[in-house]
Amino acid sequence: PRPTHFLCIPLVGPSSRVQLESALSRLKTDLAVHHRRIPVNAMRPVGSLHLTLDVLHLPDPSVIARAQQALAALPISEFLRLGADTQADNRADSQAIVVELRSLKAMGNPYSTSVLYAEPFDPTGRLPRLARAVVDHFTSAGMLRPQRKAVRLHATFWNSKYIAPRHATSWDKVDARGVFRRYKDHVWADDVVVDRVALCEMGARKVYGQEGEVVDEVYEEIASVGLSDTGR
Repeated sequence: PRPTHFLCIPLVGPSSRVQLESALSRLKTDLAVHHRRIPVNAMRPVGSLHLTLDVLHLPDPSVIARAQQALAALPISEFLRLGADTQADNRADSQAIVVELRSLKAMGNPYSTSVLYAEPFDPTGRLPRLARAVVDHFTSAGMLRPQRKAVRLHATFWNSKYIAPRHATSWDKVDARGVFRRYKDHVWADDVVVDRVALCEMGARKVYGQEGEVVDEVYEEIASVGLSDTGR
């Protein structure tokens, strides 16, 4: 069934927006000057940046309510302590998760891809554990199909599907090897605070400026749970 919603970890906040805006601006300028075969109008707006955990098909209000209840029931403090083997990790469950966004990778083969993304890095290791635990929680609640593959945490910077007309082929895939090599070890943002897990509707909503121009795009959060909600 066609996904209607998705679980994610939002990345844009007061402390990270400036860094993320700078990162996307740098990449957009570089593509326009040095990698002209990769169209800049496929760049994603800063407000849309997030780490997808999984997608869901929620066809009616009753099923949406079940998903919201499952999200509210997340045992956050337990998830943050999963796999804590050191004293530092045991202390970390009460601290914010702060990640770096690194590199620029291609979904699939870099010589023929439709998605470019940055990867998050958390030195405490709690972020990937949290992601897996959230997916397993929703699977146990019957909201997701069981799967054993790892959750690929990625922040999409560029996606050709947002410019390609339906059934078009001209922008479906691009050769991104040059830009892939250029940003292999690049750090886009180094102080991104992960503060919540959210359930969002598919389809980014445009944000308009005072003159009626599109200034950003955001996904509508219909529910979220903060990582500081450790009282459950």
